[in-house]
Amino acid sequence: MTFARPDWVALAPLAALLLALMLGQQWRRLHALWDVYDDPVVRRLVPARVDRFPTVRLACLVLAALAIGFAAAGPEPSGTPASRWRPWTSPWRSTCPSR
Repeated sequence: MTFARPDWVALAPLAALLLALMLGQQWRRLHALWDVYDDPVVRRLVPARVDRFPTVRLACLVLAALAIGFAAAGPEPSGTPASRWRPWTSPWRSTCPSR
């Protein structure tokens, strides 16, 4: 597989890393808020499980960032120039007789 914009392939892991760091920072801030203000009012404002890191959310965000990053790079099938490849047309259409 080749990419129409191969320099953008490096952005996919960088975007995933940025999202992971942002989620970690958000969790640390919520955890600090939970520790400082141990009040029932604050417990209604923060998510249900502040004591546990949201690993499922992290995995989903990292996978989504990788998928969007690779899609932005413009994947193409190997050996097919991007200008000629049209996935919505059939390769056999030109060989079929006209009606």
